[in-house]
Amino acid sequence: MDRFLWFDCNAYGTCFVLGGFIMKKIDFNLDGMHRDTYGEGNRAYQLRKAHCDVYSKDGVELYFSYETLVAFKVSGYQLVSVENCWGPTTGKHLNWIGEPKDARLSLDDFETVAKEHLEPHGVLGGSSASDPLKTVGMVSALFDLICADDKEASVKYRKNFYKNVDGLSFPPDWDELTTQEKDERLSKVDSFAIKGDNHG
Repeated sequence: MDRFLWFDCNAYGTCFVLGGFIMKKIDFNLDGMHRDTYGEGNRAYQLRKAHCDVYSKDGVELYFSYETLVAFKVSGYQLVSVENCWGPTTGKHLNWIGEPKDARLSLDDFETVAKEHLEPHGVLGGSSASDPLKTVGMVSALFDLICADDKEASVKYRKNFYKNVDGLSFPPDWDELTTQEKDERLSKVDSFAIKGDNHG
């Protein structure tokens, strides 16, 4: 599962906010599930059908927009969908699924309810487990690009991202290092976090 990332403006021109988890196809065990598409009765369906998959088996239905789970249904429980945080195409997909907008859950609530109702059916636990270090590494590297003209701000915020990762600590002399040294060290951590690259 990946953290959801979106952009807004601030004094630097761009900032980001980390929201709820996004459940991707790779987070599910889809083996043996029947794959189909949804939205056949809609005029735009032919243009977007490659991006609206539904997987079903034994009373479980998983609705995806592109690679992201946006709704599910299990036997004995109503359809559950997530609010649209992505864009107009996913908005159309959610409308095709059919749950009213005011009934859709926030990302965090959707994840909680999805885990509660899908875990007993054995469909969770695909090929990729949640990796907080990789997520922080990607955010840090992205922030470094955003703040390319302000390395002091880049270093300050990137350190804050990493200081909350379990098992990571900063050396006692961190504050005595130059901004360039801090940036170089953080870039190596970014590389390791994202690619597992500990060379250099």
